[in-house]
Amino acid sequence: MKKYLVSILLFSCSLFGMEKDSKKLTVYAAPGCRGDRFREFTSYLKKTLDSDKTDIIFVESFPLFLKDLGQFWSGRRLSSDISKEGIIYGVCNGGATALNFFADHQDDARIKGVFLEGAFASANLAIKDVSESFLVGLPKLPLSAYWMPYIVKLWHPFYRPIGRQPIKSVSRISTECPIVIMHAMRDCILPDVHAKALYYALKKNGNKNVYFVHDDSSRHLYLRPYKDRVMSTILQKHGLLTASAKSEEVDLTSFQPPFEQFEDAFKQVRRVEQVHTFLYPAVLYGSFCVLRKLFRKFM
Repeated sequence: MKKYLVSILLFSCSLFGMEKDSKKLTVYAAPGCRGDRFREFTSYLKKTLDSDKTDIIFVESFPLFLKDLGQFWSGRRLSSDISKEGIIYGVCNGGATALNFFADHQDDARIKGVFLEGAFASANLAIKDVSESFLVGLPKLPLSAYWMPYIVKLWHPFYRPIGRQPIKSVSRISTECPIVIMHAMRDCILPDVHAKALYYALKKNGNKNVYFVHDDSSRHLYLRPYKDRVMSTILQKHGLLTASAKSEEVDLTSFQPPFEQFEDAFKQVRRVEQVHTFLYPAVLYGSFCVLRKLFRKFM
């Protein structure tokens, strides 16, 4: 009788162990502007985090006309997709979506971490940076961070320059949930000032589990082979990846630098947003006056 009881106990333990090992890390992948190419990136995540231990849920992107650069609509879709515990992985304006969404749902126990790759701190400043990246060799457009966003509204009518920006949202994030910021320091499209400003704001707000993963390359693609070991180490440290998953532990001390050194980057981004606070009402009033004159002239 004892032998049967022992056998049943061992069998039960083995089943429990199999169930525990079969638990997968759910990754909610929030795309950037080019969401079609982001599907290829899901295979990279599976390779990095072990396909047997990872379940990728691709958050569908909106058509170009409906995109608001991470302010509202994408967050609504992300909210409907999150059904179980996991991490959010956002790229470019997908990172903005992740931060804006997480600021409203930081108490949601299902969200175990936020990973940002090439995310911007301010869409207004990012619009200026991306525009200048296409004008290589030409003089920079003066004050483009203040008027270019209103030109972009022709393609993104739901975007509001005075609307939600990641640099504003992070000031409301006080949870100890791990947040990982990844950025190529010589990014030729989106400068590192965005990553530095986000890191500064999060750390100054008291977040202890914020990491800044970077290197001196110019593209995030080159950062990935180096980054996967760091990602696995962070996930294991916070109990999000099982020890049996493929990983090589890395010392994380260098990925939590003193945040005070990035204060200038934070002030630069904040200044742009402060100006838009006063500029947006003026633009609306000016547009109203022009439309009223046109209406009176032709009607």
